[in-house]
Amino acid sequence: MTEGRTRSFPEGSSPSGSAYGVRAAISHWWLQARILEQRGPATTDSLTGRERATLALPADGLTAVAIARRLAVSPRTVNKHLEHLYRKLGVRDRLQAVLVARDAGLVCAGGGGLAR
Repeated sequence: MTEGRTRSFPEGSSPSGSAYGVRAAISHWWLQARILEQRGPATTDSLTGRERATLALPADGLTAVAIARRLAVSPRTVNKHLEHLYRKLGVRDRLQAVLVARDAGLVCAGGGGLAR
């Protein structure tokens, strides 16, 4: 490090080892698991047909642009559908939405679209 600059790391970890990164990853996954436990199961009752179709495509790993091409809408429309899905499912990002949808049986675990 440059003289005069300091960086603090959690006790027991160092910038030279990978322990800090591993701890951060474990903390992230633990926190996500706690969030999922506290939230009730996701339902499809409030999802529109277009939102359900939009939800299946990120599960297959498609970007907003690719989803827009498949659905014949603009990427902005896809992002709006995703925002609505996040709110309805109680999640903050695409990964959480896909995990919640998969756990609730809304999309197939191995990709391939909607489960029901």
